[in-house]
Formats: sequence, C-alpha cells, structure tokens
Amino acid sequence: MKFFALLPVFLTFASSVFATSSSLTRRHHNDVIQARQAKISRGVTADICANLDLDLTLPTVIRDGKAVNVGHLSVSLCVSLVAEFVRTNSVCQLAAVLITEEQVIQIITTIIKQHQSSTTCNLPEHGHSSCQKDNLCNYDCQHGYQPYTTPGDSKPSSCYCPAPMSECNGQCGNFPNGCGSATPKRRSTRRAAPPSCPRGATICGVAGNPTGWECIEVEKDKESCGACMIPPPFGVHTEQIGTNCKDIPNVDAVDCASSKCVIQSCKAGFAVTPNKDACAPVDTTVPQVEKRNNFINLKNLQKGGEGPGLISVSA
Repeated sequence: MKFFALLPVFLTFASSVFATSSSLTRRHHNDVIQARQAKISRGVTADICANLDLDLTLPTVIRDGKAVNVGHLSVSLCVSLVAEFVRTNSVCQLAAVLITEEQVIQIITTIIKQHQSSTTCNLPEHGHSSCQKDNLCNYDCQHGYQPYTTPGDSKPSSCYCPAPMSECNGQCGNFPNGCGSATPKRRSTRRAAPPSCPRGATICGVAGNPTGWECIEVEKDKESCGACMIPPPFGVHTEQIGTNCKDIPNVDAVDCASSKCVIQSCKAGFAVTPNKDACAPVDTTVPQVEKRNNFINLKNLQKGGEGPGLISVSA
C-alpha cells in the first residue's frame, strides 16, 4: 500500500532525472560539434610603412668615389609590398641591372624601416596593407570579409563577415552545406573522393562564386600565373596568390612560362626590362649600361655630356 502511495513521487523524480540527462546529452553533443568546427585564426599582424621621397642610390656600385644614383622614388610603401613594387617599378628595374633584384628589395626594405616617417601598422585579422600618403596604415579586407568602422570613428578598425554570409575556416561566404571541420581527423573509407584535376592542373576558386572551383594550369595560364588568383573553397591551401600577367602595367604581349610572367612586348614608349617581367619607360636620358668583365660602363652618365666612365661593382 505504501509503495502505491509513493509511486507518483517516484515517477515525477524519474521524469526529472531523464529530462536533465537528455538536456546534458544534447549540450555535450553540441559542444563536440562546436569543438570540431575549429576556426582558423590568423590574428593581428604587423607591417612597417613609410612615405618615401628620395633618390635611390646603390652603396655597392661606386663611381668617382660615390654611390651611383639610379633615379628618384616618390611613393608610399610598406615592407610587405616591396617585392611586388621592385618588380614593376622602372627605377628599381634599372637598379636590378647593376645589382641583383634581391639586393634592391633589401635596400628599399632597410630604407622604409629607418625612414623618419616609418610607422608600424597593426593589421586586423584578414587585413592586407594598402598604404596611402595620408593614411600609411590603410588596409583592405580579404577572404570575403568587409571593413568595419566603429560608430563615431572615421576609419575602419577591423574586418567582419556581413550577413547573410557566414564564417567557415577563415573564409567569409555562403556555405549551404554547412561548415566542415578544420581539425585533422581519420578519413572514412566510404568517404566520397575529393575534387581533382588532371595532371599539371590546380584546383582554384571562381570569382563571384564562393563555392565554385575550376582546374587551371598555373604554370602557363596568363591570368593565374604561378598560383590561383582565387583560393579554392575547400581543402587546405596556402596564402600564395598568382599573377594576372595581363594586368602588368603597359604590357602589350605576354605569356606565362614555368609559373612566371614573360613579357614579349610593351606598349609604345615602354621597353621590356631585362628580366622580362615589367615594362619600363623609354628614356633617352637614362645611361646605357654595358657590363664588361667586373666593370660597368655607363655612357653619358653625368650632365654636360662627359664621356663614358667605368664603375666598379662590389660583390
């Protein structure tokens, strides 16, 4: 009789325990899913930028006891952008005739770091330097993110993923099938084969389509030379971005060979640089450079039409 009297109390207690257990089970399941969908965090990165307005001299190329001046630079530039700048600037390409391109990059990098306007810029996650004269720390957002300006501020301070887009493994876009895990895990033998391309081709993303992909032969494709212009929407990929050879300033005819842009001809008023990767303006006042043994003969280097001279080149 006592058992039947206590039965309602027992059933109420058991129901409460079962409900609590189910709630804990669902919470644990959600925590596991959230833990597996790890976000790729690149964090805040730093860059050094400066406003340059100076003559580019080469300390290792001496004439009459002085370092040779190859031209004037007037540009706002960051350390992360120096390599690309050297490859496309005519003054830097002239310097690369006298010394190596790597040495030119090192000289300009040192100038930026030691310049009086040198500024250290902290870039937000997904930010890429795009310095301007009046705003050295200006940046663009990449990976699909957009700049965000805090109310009351005049400049953006971070990159965010606007609705209805969503974040997935360091990318901002539309992911109708959900966000896959970024953490390594054992592959199932029943898993569908990943997308693949024929030998010699690389899987790349498609502009304007966050989930699209295509096969590109990056070793010889003019519009994606060396690497994908747009990363693929899945899998693990590097931050390397290719080059659209057709976008090289003042180019007329260009090819992509062995993952490098090779310029065949330039527009009127420009000439192909020795490395065949840029078009430099044709300037009759620029000294003709002739390498001979361990010396460089610069014809008509000084004003007033002085004769040719020999410049010693240090290693």
